[in-house]
Amino acid sequence: METFLVFVPFVVVILLLVLRQHMLIAGAAGGLLAMLIGKLSPATATPIFLGAIHDSVGVEIPIIYSAIGGMLYHVGSFQAGIDLCRRNMNERHRVSVAVFLVLLHGCLTYMIGIGVISTFLIAPVLFAIVGRVPHIIAALSITSAVGFCTSPASPETLITANIANRNVLEHAAAMLPYTVFFYCLASLLAAYGVWKQGSSPSHDMTEKNTQDMTTPCLTLWIRSTPSLVFLIFLLFGNLLNKGTGIAFITPLTTLGTIAILTILCTKVSVNEMSVALIDNSRFVLMVLFAVGIFLGFLNIVGELGVFCHLASLAGMFPPRVCLAAAMILAFLIAIPAGAFCTAILLLVLPTFAALGLWSESLGLIAVAAALGAHLSPVQVNIGAFRDCFQMKQADAIHANIPFMLGTLFLLIAVAQVCWGL
Repeated sequence: METFLVFVPFVVVILLLVLRQHMLIAGAAGGLLAMLIGKLSPATATPIFLGAIHDSVGVEIPIIYSAIGGMLYHVGSFQAGIDLCRRNMNERHRVSVAVFLVLLHGCLTYMIGIGVISTFLIAPVLFAIVGRVPHIIAALSITSAVGFCTSPASPETLITANIANRNVLEHAAAMLPYTVFFYCLASLLAAYGVWKQGSSPSHDMTEKNTQDMTTPCLTLWIRSTPSLVFLIFLLFGNLLNKGTGIAFITPLTTLGTIAILTILCTKVSVNEMSVALIDNSRFVLMVLFAVGIFLGFLNIVGELGVFCHLASLAGMFPPRVCLAAAMILAFLIAIPAGAFCTAILLLVLPTFAALGLWSESLGLIAVAAALGAHLSPVQVNIGAFRDCFQMKQADAIHANIPFMLGTLFLLIAVAQVCWGL
């Protein structure tokens, strides 16, 4: 009976998330139950709660990178790159254009650490060129899910790295091969969809290109330079540091370099750049604060020993089986609770981290949760697809079902193949 009571707060948290209650409501309910069942006094629970908030908002790297990405979006550096790409786009090259834009969507998501901003930038362009193709929506869902779960600028990557007791940048570098693999898969899916179904453009691209010609190409190249350099630093910074033996690409040098390039290339003043940097740090700070509160309640639940019990139960099965089960569990929980992917990771990952699973395996579990979130009606990216592709939200979810399930099974297969490598 006592063992059963240990699991009650944890189950209550999951049920409330499945019922689409806010993650803080679910966490508070579970934490209060844990205090009652475990007879934890406020004096005991408060340091646990505050410590979780301190650990969450005290991380610097994701905050800095997310703020840089948001600043580049705000000053128009991302948009300049997109406008430059659209100059030579036409319906005769629909397949190559679709592939390029899907990859660009993935790169933007990786830089910002947030998928919905990239979707609002890229999806309308794709809709104008190729129309409403289900494979395109699925490809954007894959690049969003993989991108924000492996980006060093995202809260999801931070959570996974912290639970795995690994540096955020090291974890992101280890996940990069998986990111590249699934980005290539998404681009092939987009190419096949456009080739198979053709296109039904929703706008006159000739008119759009004429409107874009008001800005010279050289100006667009210059404006997009900070974004290009930021992407190079994110993707190849770790390799360059190791190759030269000098850690010259760090969060500090990245921030300084991009800030200087932004001032020089986008004609914004130092004050405007500074305001944009601070303003665009608000989102990730709010998310991390919410994560800290939820984690605080969850750590109180953990004082009952629930994660140790779960780890002991999971330890009865082979680690490969546990990894596959964790991916499926995260995927299924994310469908009704897709708005709170970070909460799902905090619920699922600690148990499997206790089994000694490697950092990359926890990252793949996070990707599985993000794939499930793209079947959720409360996921913001699904709302973005609805608006950008001018379709019903239910239709976007229905179109995604076979592709997200297929990607999940491929993800499990990749995890099994890469086990121990």
